[in-house]
Amino acid sequence: MACKVTGTAFITGAASGIGKATALKFAEQGITSLALVDVNLAQLEGTRDEMRHTFPHVETEIMQVDVTNEASVNEAIKKTVTRFGHIDIAVNSAGISGIPTKTHELSLQEWQKVIDINQTGLWLCQRGVIQQMLTQEWVS
Repeated sequence: MACKVTGTAFITGAASGIGKATALKFAEQGITSLALVDVNLAQLEGTRDEMRHTFPHVETEIMQVDVTNEASVNEAIKKTVTRFGHIDIAVNSAGISGIPTKTHELSLQEWQKVIDINQTGLWLCQRGVIQQMLTQEWVS
Protein backbone atom coordinates (compact mmCIF):
# COMPACT_ATOMS: atom_id res chain seq x y z
CA MET A 1 0.00 0.00 0.00
CA ALA A 2 1.40 3.37 -1.03
CA CYS A 3 1.36 6.28 1.34
CA LYS A 4 1.31 10.01 0.69
CA VAL A 5 4.51 11.82 1.64
CA THR A 6 4.26 15.58 2.07
CA GLY A 7 6.39 18.50 3.14
CA THR A 8 10.14 19.00 2.90
CA ALA A 9 12.68 16.20 3.18
CA PHE A 10 16.38 16.60 3.95
CA ILE A 11 18.25 13.62 2.49
CA THR A 12 21.97 12.89 2.86
CA GLY A 13 23.80 10.54 0.53
CA ALA A 14 21.38 11.64 -2.18
CA ALA A 15 23.79 11.35 -5.12
CA SER A 16 23.39 7.58 -5.35
CA GLY A 17 22.16 4.41 -3.69
CA ILE A 18 19.60 4.53 -0.90
CA GLY A 19 19.58 8.33 -0.68
CA LYS A 20 18.84 8.81 -4.37
CA ALA A 21 16.25 6.01 -4.38
CA THR A 22 14.55 7.58 -1.35
CA ALA A 23 14.40 10.99 -3.03
CA LEU A 24 12.83 9.50 -6.15
CA LYS A 25 10.32 7.45 -4.13
CA PHE A 26 9.36 10.47 -2.00
CA ALA A 27 8.78 12.48 -5.20
CA GLU A 28 6.63 9.67 -6.57
CA GLN A 29 4.63 9.62 -3.31
CA GLY A 30 3.89 13.36 -3.26
CA ILE A 31 6.73 15.21 -1.51
CA THR A 32 6.72 18.90 -2.44
CA SER A 33 10.34 19.87 -1.74
CA LEU A 34 13.65 18.09 -1.35
CA ALA A 35 17.00 19.18 0.05
CA LEU A 36 19.50 16.73 -1.42
CA VAL A 37 22.92 16.54 0.21
CA ASP A 38 26.08 14.67 -0.79
CA VAL A 39 29.83 15.17 -0.94
CA ASN A 40 29.85 14.18 -4.65
CA LEU A 41 28.52 17.27 -6.44
CA ALA A 42 28.73 15.83 -9.97
CA GLN A 43 26.57 12.82 -9.09
CA LEU A 44 24.25 15.03 -7.04
CA GLU A 45 23.69 17.25 -10.07
CA GLY A 46 22.72 14.10 -11.96
CA THR A 47 20.16 13.26 -9.28
CA ARG A 48 18.77 16.80 -9.46
CA ASP A 49 18.52 16.61 -13.26
CA GLU A 50 16.70 13.28 -13.06
CA MET A 51 14.31 14.76 -10.47
CA ARG A 52 13.60 17.79 -12.66
CA HIS A 53 12.91 15.59 -15.67
CA THR A 54 10.80 12.96 -13.93
CA PHE A 55 9.12 15.06 -11.22
CA PRO A 56 9.11 18.71 -12.40
CA HIS A 57 6.59 19.68 -9.68
CA VAL A 58 9.06 18.91 -6.87
CA GLU A 59 11.27 21.81 -5.76
CA THR A 60 14.80 20.50 -5.37
CA GLU A 61 17.82 22.11 -3.70
CA ILE A 62 21.20 20.38 -3.91
CA MET A 63 24.12 21.03 -1.60
CA GLN A 64 27.64 19.65 -1.55
CA VAL A 65 28.18 18.77 2.10
CA ASP A 66 30.79 16.85 4.06
CA VAL A 67 28.63 15.22 6.73
CA THR A 68 31.66 14.92 9.02
CA ASN A 69 31.99 18.71 9.14
CA GLU A 70 29.61 20.29 11.67
CA ALA A 71 29.71 23.75 10.08
CA SER A 72 28.94 22.28 6.65
CA VAL A 73 26.01 20.28 8.02
CA ASN A 74 24.58 23.25 9.92
CA GLU A 75 24.90 25.49 6.85
CA ALA A 76 22.99 22.94 4.75
CA ILE A 77 20.19 22.80 7.32
CA LYS A 78 20.06 26.61 7.45
CA LYS A 79 19.98 26.82 3.65
CA THR A 80 17.16 24.26 3.53
CA VAL A 81 15.06 26.25 6.02
CA THR A 82 15.79 29.51 4.21
CA ARG A 83 14.62 28.00 0.92
CA PHE A 84 11.67 25.89 2.10
CA GLY A 85 10.73 27.32 5.52
CA HIS A 86 10.99 24.04 7.45
CA ILE A 87 12.20 20.44 7.46
CA ASP A 88 9.58 17.72 7.95
CA ILE A 89 11.54 14.56 7.19
CA ALA A 90 15.21 13.62 7.53
CA VAL A 91 16.82 10.62 5.88
CA ASN A 92 20.47 10.21 6.76
CA SER A 93 21.82 7.70 4.27
CA ALA A 94 25.30 9.06 3.64
CA GLY A 95 27.73 6.26 4.27
CA ILE A 96 30.66 4.28 2.98
CA SER A 97 31.74 0.67 3.30
CA GLY A 98 35.43 1.42 3.39
CA ILE A 99 38.21 -0.54 1.78
CA PRO A 100 37.29 -4.21 1.36
CA THR A 101 40.04 -5.89 3.33
CA LYS A 102 40.66 -8.07 6.32
CA THR A 103 40.24 -6.36 9.67
CA HIS A 104 43.83 -6.91 10.70
CA GLU A 105 45.01 -5.27 7.46
CA LEU A 106 42.80 -2.17 7.73
CA SER A 107 44.62 0.99 8.76
CA LEU A 108 43.39 3.10 11.64
CA GLN A 109 43.02 6.03 9.21
CA GLU A 110 40.66 4.05 6.96
CA TRP A 111 38.71 2.72 9.96
CA GLN A 112 38.33 6.26 11.33
CA LYS A 113 37.06 7.52 7.96
CA VAL A 114 34.27 4.92 8.01
CA ILE A 115 33.35 5.80 11.61
CA ASP A 116 33.45 9.54 10.90
CA ILE A 117 31.09 9.30 7.93
CA ASN A 118 28.78 6.49 9.02
CA GLN A 119 28.37 7.36 12.69
CA THR A 120 29.55 10.89 13.42
CA GLY A 121 28.12 12.21 10.16
CA LEU A 122 24.75 10.62 10.84
CA TRP A 123 24.74 12.03 14.37
CA LEU A 124 25.70 15.55 13.25
CA CYS A 125 22.92 15.58 10.65
CA GLN A 126 20.28 14.11 12.93
CA ARG A 127 21.19 16.41 15.81
CA GLY A 128 21.08 19.48 13.57
CA VAL A 129 17.75 18.54 12.00
CA ILE A 130 16.18 17.72 15.37
CA GLN A 131 17.34 21.06 16.76
CA GLN A 132 15.69 22.76 13.77
CA MET A 133 12.49 20.73 14.04
CA LEU A 134 12.12 21.66 17.71
CA THR A 135 11.88 25.33 16.68
CA GLN A 136 9.14 24.67 14.13
CA GLU A 137 5.42 24.81 14.68
CA TRP A 138 3.89 21.32 14.60
CA VAL A 139 1.61 20.78 11.61
CA SER A 140 -0.66 17.74 11.49
